[in-house]
Amino acid sequence: MPSPSTWLDAVRNFNVKCGHSAALGALKGSTWSAFSSGSQFFNFKGFYSVVLLALVDANYKCLLYDLGAAGSSSDAGVFLDSKMKTFLEEHENDFPEPVQLANFGKVPCHFIVDQGFRQTSRFIRPFSDAEAVGSSRAAHFNLIHCRARRVVENYFGILANRFRLLLRPIYAQPDNVKSITLSIMILHNLLIERIGAHGVVDRYGITEVSQGGSFGGPSGSVSNESKEIRERMVKYFCWRDGVRGKLAVLSLVVSVWYAFPCAGNVCAVDKLFLCGKVSAEGCSRTKES
Repeated sequence: MPSPSTWLDAVRNFNVKCGHSAALGALKGSTWSAFSSGSQFFNFKGFYSVVLLALVDANYKCLLYDLGAAGSSSDAGVFLDSKMKTFLEEHENDFPEPVQLANFGKVPCHFIVDQGFRQTSRFIRPFSDAEAVGSSRAAHFNLIHCRARRVVENYFGILANRFRLLLRPIYAQPDNVKSITLSIMILHNLLIERIGAHGVVDRYGITEVSQGGSFGGPSGSVSNESKEIRERMVKYFCWRDGVRGKLAVLSLVVSVWYAFPCAGNVCAVDKLFLCGKVSAEGCSRTKES
């Protein structure tokens, strides 16, 4: 089971490898084919299956899981009825302290999920496609969120490519499919510890396979608190990546400032550049009023 040091390492690795701050893990479900054993195991893709819900760190290592739910269940529904949810709620004090994002405030350490989950202070999901199309800030956040969430999708692909059994239907009862899958997951984690994440990806590649309180249930209304947390992250990511992208032209901006002064006043955009607060969406060269 994850310890406080495990969560600290997870946050550090997501920040270094994915550029995502305060992430404890990426959570997603995948379906594994099983022999016909009841309509509840028949999923929307048209075959009988069981669900593996996995919480994965940035090194493609599974930290927590729930395995064996009927294939017709949603990821969020499986989570709500799982021992994983109970464990996370009972051990919430083991999570690291909230992370300070420059001057934009603190955000609690959280899990990265898709639109199928309800957003809360602990479950951060991306903006909808409509929101991302209408805002470059939202689109930039979604890019970083997707990069971090991809580790769990890659995890399923690595399992299938390393253990070829998972690339085709397993003609066994759900309990046997569960035992086979769990054995594969244990072997995968042991190999990750032995040869490292980079060795796994280089050798097996990445292929995606078929697939309440502080913790997210099914998609629904979003609290103001969780909106504010995500907005802080949006501002921080835009500031961080915007500053990085503009460091190369900072000297040019300073030169232009001195070569072409703005009629008695310093241009607002120049002050923003020098303060490192220029918006990721850009701004025009206008004089201060």
